Amino acid sequence: MILRIRFQTFLPLQVEKFRTILQNSQPLLRKKLKLSFVISEIYIYIYIYIYIYIYIYIYIYIYIYIYIYILKYIYLKNVKKLLIIIYSHLNIIQPTCQIYMNQRMRQLHLKDHRENKYP
Repeated sequence: MILRIRFQTFLPLQVEKFRTILQNSQPLLRKKLKLSFVISEIYIYIYIYIYIYIYIYIYIYIYIYIYIYILKYIYLKNVKKLLIIIYSHLNIIQPTCQIYMNQRMRQLHLKDHRENKYP
């Protein structure tokens, strides 16, 4: 019964052909045919599981790679601006850092004006 349900879900036409061959065949041939059909079903399940696992593995790998790449890009792009904002709000900057950050902010401001971000 279980085999019948499995076969009907995956290969309904092949099952009907297989049943007619089994009914019209000799007992020894019947055993061989049953065995070959069960082996082919096992191979089908193995291929399906392998395909699913490979697909899941590749999907997870690509997702993690893209996530890490985006984090690196965001971190490298905005870390200086974030540090400037955090340090200026906390007021714990040494004078040399303050001078450097003022210069850097001035450069960024001039760069924005050159690119016509502000009128």
